[in-house]
Amino acid sequence: MNRFGVIDDFQSSPLSLDQLMIKNQNATYFFRHRGSLMSPWVDEGDLLVVDYSLAHLYSQDLSLFHHKIALIEAEDSFLCRRLKYVKGKLYAYDFSHQVIEIKRENNQPFPIIGIVTFIVKEP
Repeated sequence: MNRFGVIDDFQSSPLSLDQLMIKNQNATYFFRHRGSLMSPWVDEGDLLVVDYSLAHLYSQDLSLFHHKIALIEAEDSFLCRRLKYVKGKLYAYDFSHQVIEIKRENNQPFPIIGIVTFIVKEP
């Protein structure tokens, strides 16, 4: 122990980031964020930990998506957007509040690919 007791505060078992951030190993992927539309929530270069299984689970009750950050498929690319559930409808928006309504069309798969479970900030 040192003079301020700091050493004692940090004596515990090693922290595993895998155990902390990956709840479903087979459905978790990592993406590096590009762009500034989500700043300050998500910045250029941040590492996104995305769980694909949550998109299917949450699609049973759209209100579970409210205020989540998600990876969305739009026009053959992936977008990172914050979700908002209002009066039975689901919307995706960026920090500038450009809004997209999220809906299924003609029995197509739901466009939400996965839910961002962690954001590792670029130093």
